[in-house]
Amino acid sequence: MGGDKTKIIQFPKAEKEEYDEIFTLDESGDIKGALQCARKLIDEGYSGAYGVAGYFYERGGNGVEVNYDNAFFYYQKCIEDFGAVESYLALGRMYYFGKGVEPDFEAAFKYYEIVREDVEHPVAYLNLGKMYQNGDYVDKDYNKAEEYFLKAYEKSNILGLTYKALLEKERGNFLKSILLRIKAGFQASFTAIKEPDNDSYVRRW
Repeated sequence: MGGDKTKIIQFPKAEKEEYDEIFTLDESGDIKGALQCARKLIDEGYSGAYGVAGYFYERGGNGVEVNYDNAFFYYQKCIEDFGAVESYLALGRMYYFGKGVEPDFEAAFKYYEIVREDVEHPVAYLNLGKMYQNGDYVDKDYNKAEEYFLKAYEKSNILGLTYKALLEKERGNFLKSILLRIKAGFQASFTAIKEPDNDSYVRRW
């Protein structure tokens, strides 16, 4: 499941000024304008923009209707032509929750596992941990779920600690669960104050 390691790379940064324009329009609420910018970049040969377009079609809003078929198409094109991590995670999410496709835990697991093996992305650890916790496609394994939640936390995703707290509650360790949730809440608040522009602790693909 390791995939082609040359294709797994991070989401496109500001390779071109238009990428900054996309994110500016998105933040201002002009989703239609942001999508148009993404499609313009695609026409100009910037294949990383496929993933951006897929994201807008999946999310929708302000002039853009949710269209899972389009989202799926653009995510697949991004994987084929560019290999952005977030597009692998996005297809995993669509298969897991049945967005525009029949729920397919095996396919979701495959995409999450590729990202985990190749770049050890914290969101892949989170979602795989949930699959082991729930027994989705894989055998239920609390120890494996805990291992993956802690891996996500080690990579600075505080949701790893929150998920571990919920896992402890499911195990019947209620006091431990409460203490972990308090710790996660404190660290999230501290991060928000220290780094107000950094929402990595709550971002989940």
